[in-house]
Parts: sequence; structure tokens; C-alpha cells
Amino acid sequence: MCRLFFLLLGFLLLTQAGCQQQPDTIHLNGSTMGTSWSVNLHSLPAGIDPADLKRQLQQRLDLVNRLMSTYDPDSEISRFNEHTSSDWFPISAETVQVIELSQQISQLTAGAFDISVGPLVELWGFGATERGEAIPTEAQVKASLARVGYANLQL
Repeated sequence: MCRLFFLLLGFLLLTQAGCQQQPDTIHLNGSTMGTSWSVNLHSLPAGIDPADLKRQLQQRLDLVNRLMSTYDPDSEISRFNEHTSSDWFPISAETVQVIELSQQISQLTAGAFDISVGPLVELWGFGATERGEAIPTEAQVKASLARVGYANLQL
């Protein structure tokens, strides 16, 4: 009888614990880079306003898009990619960080990851520039490959 009592007591305690109200999940979302973003938080530190946090997240994503979107012809990276001179091109600290990390990843992967692959991406029709369905010629591929190589990018 005592054993049954403790089993029932344990069961009641467990079910009671499961019925306690859990904190509401905070859902934040927005749009960026032609898609959407979403963050779900189970709690926030005291004094953090969810609307303010959402605004800060959106501002940061907008900055990344403004600096590094290959789909925005006015972005920093698009202007850099259009720069035909070998003269130095000024870039933001944020872009420097991304390029430095990309260079490290390129080295660690022996070039399997290459930040400079944009000309090939565009040639094959996976980038921002629309192109027909024709397969690129060998000459076009060679010309694009001549413009690729993470080791050629200097900061």
C-alpha cells in the first residue's frame, strides 16, 4: 500500500511539473536577401525588448545585404567586382572580416571553397545575371577560370 502511495505521489508530481506554464516562445522574423529570416527565443534577459531586438537584427542583416549582396548592383561587393583596375579598392571592416575568414576556409579546404568563384557562378547562370540556357563553351569556361583564384585576392 505504501509503495502504491509513493507511485501515485510520484505520478502526480510529474504530471504537475508538466502542467506548469512554460515561458512563451518569442518569435522574431523579417525579410532579407530575397528570402526571410526567423528567430525563436525561449527567453530574453530582463530589460531586453523583443521589438528592439528584432529591429537590431534587421538592421544588421540590412547592413550585410548592403555590403555583400551580389544581387544589389550598388552593394560594396558588386562595386568591387565591377572594379577593373588593379588599384586598391576601399572596403568596410565587415567585408574585410568575411574575406579573411573566407581566405582561411579556402586554405583549409585546399581551394574546394573559393570566395572568388563568382565569374563561374555567373557563367553557369547561378548568379544575379540572367543568361540563356546554352551551356558555356570551353573557351568561356577557361576565360572565367582565369579570373578565379582565392590566392589572387589581396587585402
